[in-house]
Amino acid sequence: MSLKYCPNCGEIIYDEYKYCPYCNEDLAVYTQNFNANNASKLLSGLLNLLGEPTVKEIYTTRAEPLSYEDRKKRAKYSVLQEKFESAKADYEYLLTKTPDDLDCYIGIVRALSENYTKLEGEDIEKAVRIVNNVVGERAACEYDAEYDGFIYRKTQHDLRADCEINDNELVKYIGNKSKVIIPDGIVTIAVDAFRENKIITEVVIPKGVTSIGNQAFYNCNNLVKVTLNEGLNEIGAYAFMCCSNLAEINLPEGLKIIRNHAFESCYTLKSLNLPNGLEEIGERAFYRCTNLDVKIPNSVNFLLKEALSYTKISELTIPENIKRIEPYLCYGCRSLTKVLFHKNVTEISAYSFISCDNLKEVTVLENCAIASTAFLSTIVINKTL
Repeated sequence: MSLKYCPNCGEIIYDEYKYCPYCNEDLAVYTQNFNANNASKLLSGLLNLLGEPTVKEIYTTRAEPLSYEDRKKRAKYSVLQEKFESAKADYEYLLTKTPDDLDCYIGIVRALSENYTKLEGEDIEKAVRIVNNVVGERAACEYDAEYDGFIYRKTQHDLRADCEINDNELVKYIGNKSKVIIPDGIVTIAVDAFRENKIITEVVIPKGVTSIGNQAFYNCNNLVKVTLNEGLNEIGAYAFMCCSNLAEINLPEGLKIIRNHAFESCYTLKSLNLPNGLEEIGERAFYRCTNLDVKIPNSVNFLLKEALSYTKISELTIPENIKRIEPYLCYGCRSLTKVLFHKNVTEISAYSFISCDNLKEVTVLENCAIASTAFLSTIVINKTL
């Protein structure tokens, strides 16, 4: 159940209350104003919660030892006055005495958490300082689940600060982190968004991103790992071309199209799980991925020119919807030992399997047209009805 604070008396109360149980204030009249002007009301409401005159007396007194309740009040007052060292000292003392009683801190965290995305500018920074410097991860994580929401909102805010974003498109990465987590809510990664970035080594792309634009990660030659998530439909042309150290990338279920040159010259890439449902593999999509062995799913309808040239593919089963084998499809695949052609293949184009030194024998249908340069001259071609 969510909570809110009463703008009249400042008490933290359940969101379902129509009247404040402490001061009997009609909360309906504040609803619109609370949503529109929450930043100032949040801080003033928390200040009202303290009962300021009494707290000031406690704060200025030098009498020791203070009671637990007085310590708590003084700590709360210090937080809102940004007297962090004093508040932290009282907070640590309270933990040693009654570690389960953290209502004052939990209330502050919860209020800031629920309103974080509505705060702006200095109010955001103030909220972060209050939580990080005084409440701390120990109390919030241990005693208040609302802290997770606060951290999520803060993290997303920080991630967005590293990006130029237009609507739901990540236009350009402007940060300097080696591990990049793309913020939630992004739908497309634009053309050239990370192009030739020499800092990034790992990228995490969240759910909901539907397309990666052309040249998005072109020549990011220190990029080692990419994590993709469900929702991705298309990887654009040249998207990861010349990412020469890319060793790990997962392609999620639902991916439909890998455009031309998408992974060309990713020399370090050794394996890739192409998902069922993939429909198109563009020209030179994996060209010169010299260490890559890959299985082509039967769902592929278009397997274009030079898509697998100079890879380390060992076996190839032509998908059932493909009728024509494109030129240079497996040119220079010296690890290729077996190709299975189905009955729908009617044409094998020039140089499709040239320089596949370990491919010794294939079987095709009698009516299949084979270019004279499709295979090495030493291969045995069996024709069957």
